[in-house]
Amino acid sequence: AFIEAKQAYANISHNLGVGAALTGLASVYRAQAKYSEAMEMFNEAEELQRGVSNDNGVANSLLGQARVRLAQGAFAEAEGLFHRSKAIHSRTGNKDGVKNALAGLGELHQDQGNHAEAERFYDQAQAACMVLGDETGRARDLISLAKARQSQSKSKEAEESMDEARAICTRIGSSQDRAWILRSLGTMYNEQSRDADAEDCYSRAEKAFGDAGDDLRQAETRILLSELYISQSKRSEPNDSLHQTLKSKVKGLLDEAREISTRIDHSPSRARIFRRLGEQYFTQSLYKDAEEALKISESELADVGEEQMKAEVLALLSGAKMRQFKFGEAETCLTQARATFAQLANAEDQTAALEGLNGLENVKAMAGSLDNLRTVVEAFCHQNGLSPSEAYEVSISPD
Repeated sequence: AFIEAKQAYANISHNLGVGAALTGLASVYRAQAKYSEAMEMFNEAEELQRGVSNDNGVANSLLGQARVRLAQGAFAEAEGLFHRSKAIHSRTGNKDGVKNALAGLGELHQDQGNHAEAERFYDQAQAACMVLGDETGRARDLISLAKARQSQSKSKEAEESMDEARAICTRIGSSQDRAWILRSLGTMYNEQSRDADAEDCYSRAEKAFGDAGDDLRQAETRILLSELYISQSKRSEPNDSLHQTLKSKVKGLLDEAREISTRIDHSPSRARIFRRLGEQYFTQSLYKDAEEALKISESELADVGEEQMKAEVLALLSGAKMRQFKFGEAETCLTQARATFAQLANAEDQTAALEGLNGLENVKAMAGSLDNLRTVVEAFCHQNGLSPSEAYEVSISPD
């Protein structure tokens, strides 16, 4: 849409419109982590906006550049761009732009561990949102403010910010916006072991994402809720009724998330969500379910160029097969994962190379575990006259 709009404005020499379309297109590239393309578009937009003396357009382009540099970890450059954007918006009286720049500066300082500075900027941002009547923006900034305060052991002030954000949620009309706020709150409450509050927020977020028709986020939130129950079950006695109830809830949530995920029509997103499902089934020793979910993830990745994730999914799939005593299939998956990790280890990109080397170490450890388990199972099968699949059924039998 932004590309079409850019062309349409260019055809009538409407530079202001072209600049706005470029900024929109750059924001899409930034969200996709295509940072070189995003910076190119933001720079072009800035030049066009300067050409038509649109100060707010220039400031918005600078803000976009700042966010790209922040994502790339170029903190000094990002900080300068945020301040330049803020200064222009302040001069033109654009309070919305000032608020966005303040929130960006808060995020920058939080990422660098400068929690006191992050608190100062987030507090200014939420106050600006209150003046503007931006309930959604204020709730988001209050959660970020709570994180900055929590990082400084200001527990009481952090709790007050979180509870205020939670109260605002009841007044947010957009299901999607409300869901994002509630999910962020749920994660913070979970980190503080406030289980009841986390459960309430996750449950409400899951429903709100469903109301908004966002299958991906609804499935993700059900997985987050399942993780909360898993944490609770680890703190309970294995044989008590609460432990069994929580395990049942986890299984139900994962199965529901799997059903929702079948409706997601974006292959990379489907691959990621089924990978997460596979990991969660695995932690619950539901190896058959884990295998099925990971196979779907592997299939979705077939035509997607995410080699690292392909290798990681193959390694996980090997683990699920190994736990079911499918040693030949597990070994095949490991061999394929090893080959992909080896390619990554030779990549010019240092980050990719390091991830490849780490993957190879993991595969090496898994291969050792596979050999050890196979030796034990083969001895058991020989002693009892069973096949590996029969031995697996015996191993999971409640008797």
